[in-house]
Amino acid sequence: MLSLNNFYTIDTPEKAAFIQIKNGKITLDTFDELKPIDCKGSFLLPGFINFHDHLDFNLFPQLGKEHYQNYTEWGPFIQAEFKNEIKEVLSITQQLRTQWGIYKNLLNGFTTVVNHGEKLINENELINVIQHFTNLHSPAFEKNWQWKLKNPFNLRVPVSMHIGEGIDELANKEIEDVIHHNWLQKKIIAIHTLQINQQQSKRFTGIVTCPASNHFMFNQTINSHQVEEGKLLFGSDSTLTADWNIWNHFKLAVNQYSFSNNTLLQSLTTNAASILKLNSNATIEDGSDADLLLIQPKQKKEFCLADYSCEDIFMLLSKGNILLFDETLKNDISIEGFTLVKVNSVLKYVKGNLLKLMNDIKKYNSNIHFPIQAISYHD
Repeated sequence: MLSLNNFYTIDTPEKAAFIQIKNGKITLDTFDELKPIDCKGSFLLPGFINFHDHLDFNLFPQLGKEHYQNYTEWGPFIQAEFKNEIKEVLSITQQLRTQWGIYKNLLNGFTTVVNHGEKLINENELINVIQHFTNLHSPAFEKNWQWKLKNPFNLRVPVSMHIGEGIDELANKEIEDVIHHNWLQKKIIAIHTLQINQQQSKRFTGIVTCPASNHFMFNQTINSHQVEEGKLLFGSDSTLTADWNIWNHFKLAVNQYSFSNNTLLQSLTTNAASILKLNSNATIEDGSDADLLLIQPKQKKEFCLADYSCEDIFMLLSKGNILLFDETLKNDISIEGFTLVKVNSVLKYVKGNLLKLMNDIKKYNSNIHFPIQAISYHD
């Protein structure tokens, strides 16, 4: 059991709140024997959902030297120009790369991530990793994608697919081609679709925008106003094309591409939770899974994603288990089983032996640069 007090929800920023957690769920029951953890005026939000990442590709640097018309230009270019860089990262075992990908999401406040690609072995149960979709890469790179999409023996399993990843006619045509071939009306999660319009968006179950990745490759991203209400989802993509600090993606979406704060928040929480049918992230209420994110405000005002960064995370919980907390809480929360890390000069405790993971990765490739510093593990 766990008790939290002295926090604010973004819906009622003028009223400090109190919740308790039992068996991984939020409860309205009270337990007088529990000493609450003082959240020091933090904002409480549902844990974020990342609807598109390649978990085993997050040790790569961003690869590319220019803007492209579509993904079929970028792929062959990096394979030719960055052979050594790609080989060095792939020399690290997939299991270690996957573990780091999970920590990338955790350190950014995500309690759920949808992995795209082959099913990965996940020995780290820290956050919820979704891998039940039928994953097709893209119309250009997925052999026989039309037949795989029409597979009548797999009707109930939603399809996740890169579609229209680009700004030229080829990318635009892909969107129409997939709609045309989906005569079985399978549920499709369309990833990227930079030029999609609202009428086309009605033909998909969800539309994943990856603003930072799209900006890096194409200097453009999706127009959020062209997506049917409730269908816009957020994806980070991997560090091959996007900054590891996902809060910089939020800043880009709001400040450069005119996403409203509410639109972005919904893509990270309510929209994603509804499509995934999760018992968390949609609302903070009695009986919901305790997937929670607390952000320490810089100053008391209306919450806006673009004002914060990953170092502002005060606490992160998945199913009621504390995964990350600010160093100022070390007298209130046991540090046993946590690694002390420095994130942009701010100290945090992170669940698990992250120091060992980083050292194990370095054994394979000493050139890997980590965006955080792991200081010590407390056994």
